Amino acid sequence: MQIERDPSICASYARDASGITKPPEGVVRASEGADVVKLLREARRDGTAVTPAGAQTSTTGASVAERG
Repeated sequence: MQIERDPSICASYARDASGITKPPEGVVRASEGADVVKLLREARRDGTAVTPAGAQTSTTGASVAERG
């Protein structure tokens, strides 16, 4: 599991169909369920917010992270 902090990668997750734009602090693309479990355990331990994002088609801004 790798956390991507490259601005160009984070920019691709910064908006959805709502038009709201807020770049995340990092992006993790899990390749298996164990990655998700590890990420959530570490995030809970560190107090880091996690926002799941799918196809970014939401029109409500639900997948655009305020932080984390």
